[in-house]
Amino acid sequence: MISVCIATYNGGKYIKEQLDSILFQLGKDDEVIISDDSSTDDTLSILESYHDERIVILTNQKFHSPVYNFENALKSAKGDFIFLSDQDDIWEKNKLITAIKSINNSKKPMLYYSNLNVFDMVNNSRYYLYNNEYVKKYFSRYFYIYNGYGCTMVWNSELMSELKKLKMPKGMTHDIWVNLVANSIGNSFYDSNSYINYRVRS
Repeated sequence: MISVCIATYNGGKYIKEQLDSILFQLGKDDEVIISDDSSTDDTLSILESYHDERIVILTNQKFHSPVYNFENALKSAKGDFIFLSDQDDIWEKNKLITAIKSINNSKKPMLYYSNLNVFDMVNNSRYYLYNNEYVKKYFSRYFYIYNGYGCTMVWNSELMSELKKLKMPKGMTHDIWVNLVANSIGNSFYDSNSYINYRVRS
């Protein structure tokens, strides 16, 4: 079983394109856990229009924080493999199966993350590879801490069990926390290929 965890807030403009790119890769027994942080636009009406039993919507959240909103979605995840997803990216059609194949045979805590393309809407919708110098500068704090980014992350149930035993330090983001725990008690696997188009609007 696969769980895709999404945190939404006023994502109506792009959420359908992202959700469509995810759903067709999932099986009938998989799930998409969406925690909505009290959106005031049409995000919820778009999500509800799918009438898809795989979509679980957690409404009326008041976190005012994407970190706690993601944490809320993760608490409800039941899958053997946990995927993180932003509300406005686009998954490539082979993202899910590639990630699963990379960590499927591991019996210990395992984290997978990949390269990504940056869809820069400010600069004429050009794409940049994650290891491009422009992107290293834009995402400099992640390159200094680790070579990964949350929206590309996938981990197994063994790592999820360990994460549930621990408490994320205050002030730390969920993706950095997962990475640190994985590298402390398990393994991480980096895929230099990109399977996601990451949208940058400013």
